[in-house]
Amino acid sequence: MSARAASPPARASRGKPARLPFHAGPGAPAPAAFGLAAWVLIGIYAGVLAWAAFGLHKVGDYSTESDFYGGYAEGARLIQHGHLDPARYPVVGPGYEVGLALVGFVVRDQFTAARLISVVAALAAMILWRGILVRRVGTDFAFWTLAFLAANAVWFRYAWSATTDMLAIGLEAAAMSCVLASEGRRAAFASGVIAALATLTRYNYVFLVPTAIACYAWLAPPERGGRARAVGLHLAGFAVVAGPWFAWSIAMGHVPGASLFSQFGSFYTVKDATRNVQDQLPWVAESLATARAATPAAGAGLLSSLLRVIAGIPDHLRQDALVLLGWPTALACLIGLTMSVLDGSWRRLAPVWACGALAFGALVPVFYSDRYSMAVAPAYMTLAAAAASSRLLAARVVPAGFRLKWLVALIPIVLTLRVGIREQRRLLGNQPVEVIEAGRVLARESRSEDCVISRKGHIGHYGGLRTISFPRVVTLRDLAARAREHRARFLYFSWYEALVRPEFAFLLDTTAVVPGLTRIFSATHNPAVLFRVEETFGGFPAWMANPDLVKLHYSRGFVRVQAPEQAAASHEYLASYALEQGDAAEAIRHLEAISSAGRMSPTAWRLTGHALRISGQADRAAEAYREALTVNPGDYEARLGLGWAYLGLGELSRAAQAWRGVIGPSADSTSLAEMVALFTRIGDRPAADAARRELANQRAAH
Repeated sequence: MSARAASPPARASRGKPARLPFHAGPGAPAPAAFGLAAWVLIGIYAGVLAWAAFGLHKVGDYSTESDFYGGYAEGARLIQHGHLDPARYPVVGPGYEVGLALVGFVVRDQFTAARLISVVAALAAMILWRGILVRRVGTDFAFWTLAFLAANAVWFRYAWSATTDMLAIGLEAAAMSCVLASEGRRAAFASGVIAALATLTRYNYVFLVPTAIACYAWLAPPERGGRARAVGLHLAGFAVVAGPWFAWSIAMGHVPGASLFSQFGSFYTVKDATRNVQDQLPWVAESLATARAATPAAGAGLLSSLLRVIAGIPDHLRQDALVLLGWPTALACLIGLTMSVLDGSWRRLAPVWACGALAFGALVPVFYSDRYSMAVAPAYMTLAAAAASSRLLAARVVPAGFRLKWLVALIPIVLTLRVGIREQRRLLGNQPVEVIEAGRVLARESRSEDCVISRKGHIGHYGGLRTISFPRVVTLRDLAARAREHRARFLYFSWYEALVRPEFAFLLDTTAVVPGLTRIFSATHNPAVLFRVEETFGGFPAWMANPDLVKLHYSRGFVRVQAPEQAAASHEYLASYALEQGDAAEAIRHLEAISSAGRMSPTAWRLTGHALRISGQADRAAEAYREALTVNPGDYEARLGLGWAYLGLGELSRAAQAWRGVIGPSADSTSLAEMVALFTRIGDRPAADAARRELANQRAAH
């Protein structure tokens, strides 16, 4: 060894090394504890996920999980009996229903089987991505990726939900594991097989094919065997699985994914809820369909479509940042992208990011959905992990090797986790659990050949009956015609139907008698009513001839399902009705609902004054009347009530001041008599005489 080589560097000889280097050198390995920490994290996640899926999640929601009740469960039953119909799969492939059918042979309850598929797929995805990232980058990088993924609210929500999403995501991870973390001649073929299974679960996962080709040909070429061989094996694996299905479907006259193209302009590019035309009134739905059918002609051409896609990229990125990730994680991703470019780690991550980019590109042409974007989530989380694991800005404690940056990296995880916990509580707290008990009643009261009308398929699933979609009609006669057409003997109307079929909101009011509907079940917490449909259904209820009763029954229905700010007018009407019936407490309950939403109108303030005054709360009543007069100084009834409130407080002069301006024919005889007594008592003879004359006129008129 030369003297020069043996001597320490000149800079090091001048003093001791820094105790807190700003950057961790390229030779500073991550602690071995990260490998164990990743498995501990997965174990904890598995326990919490199982608790949420099987302990808290009792019934599917009326959003994404409605597809399970409305289609997947029935499709799985058909497959179990040997029926696989290509006509059922114009939007998604048969993969999920096949998987549900297979698991269903072991787990008899289909909803439990569906949750089990999601839980296992989510955990498998995390384990597989860990293996990929350990191999390509390192154990610390894999841990931080899993930590950000585990904290994500959207990922966790669909990990316990009965949807197709997690199965497709688990298959995505398996396919990428074959491409990036497996060796041997069979890995490329297996990647094609798994990519086909993912595509047959959700057709847009065909992006895995170009991803694998890009990896094998350029980004991550195989260590053994040629690039062309790997690409060929991948395509062969894909063709072996997907080819027979596509060939058979086309031979049967059903092109897989045909609806994705035929409904592209009328559904998938529409960003608002009007894409669900089944929830629009018939004439509105027809107008929307006509307008959207004409849209492609106005903007036809490849160039215009391409420009539309390019214009959608910033919006999808923005929504991914705010909705899918949340701003703390999105900020970590942005920092990680910068650091990965500076420290060179982007080269090892390029195949993962290519997968994310192609998944993102497949989604840009359609309306935004956070559940669709979950396919991109692992790639996003590697960006955040790049910030946490980079040797740059490490603030490494020497000689322990601990990096202060790891503490900083926990901040976005904790913030994201807090938001996620609130979101899970909201989702699990809003489950339509009432449908389970309603389903038991339906099963007990029905025959196997009966049908039930409902907007969603939940009630039919739990009642063991075929569900007929609740039509968007405007009269009971039209609804009865639909029931007779399908021989439906039951009608289910819950809070959800009231929101999307407000024409029949009165059905939630159990005091509204509708000829031909016999109530056999009702729930109060989540309002729902199950009716037996009789032969006389469709007749005109007598109360519909009275506008006041119509408004009463509709208002009672609306306040049971609408938020207070939406139902303010209904609460106000019901408060007025309650006061007419002498029920001040009921009136106050409705008025407090309006107040909590900050929607108090002058009328609401006046009614509040009336209710409080009747309840003996003259001081609060006077305050409410003053609020009414502040907004509407000409409110005669509020001024009359204010006088009564002051009189109850013993403030005679203020009562007189309020009443001087309301002496006239609009004042009731009781108030006029009290005015005569008050003005006489305080010596205001002109006012007393005026009130006395008006009182005499009223008595003479009667």
